[in-house]
Amino acid sequence: MEEEGFVVWLPEEHLYGLGVAAFELSAELVRIRSRGWGQETGEVTEGLETVSVAARDHRGLPMASVALTCRSEGGQVDDEQRERCVPRQAAAKLSARLYGIREREGA
Repeated sequence: MEEEGFVVWLPEEHLYGLGVAAFELSAELVRIRSRGWGQETGEVTEGLETVSVAARDHRGLPMASVALTCRSEGGQVDDEQRERCVPRQAAAKLSARLYGIREREGA
């Protein structure tokens, strides 16, 4: 974790503190929550992009994820394409089947 920048050793304190990567991850999680889905672009396989949406339990907490991977032409997927790829309906149906959650308008 230290090599990846998630923690840093604080010798005067004799303990670890959060590193820059932890704060970057936190900022990305805030972005994911605000838009309702996550993405990965070419980090696992060049030329592919994955978008995912959480399926939620009866309390509204994430309990699973539905993901879709598609080719990105020229390494880029525009915002309109990405929005169409987001598997929101599948995640909403999974939530409904597991927990009887009604699908929200626009989900």
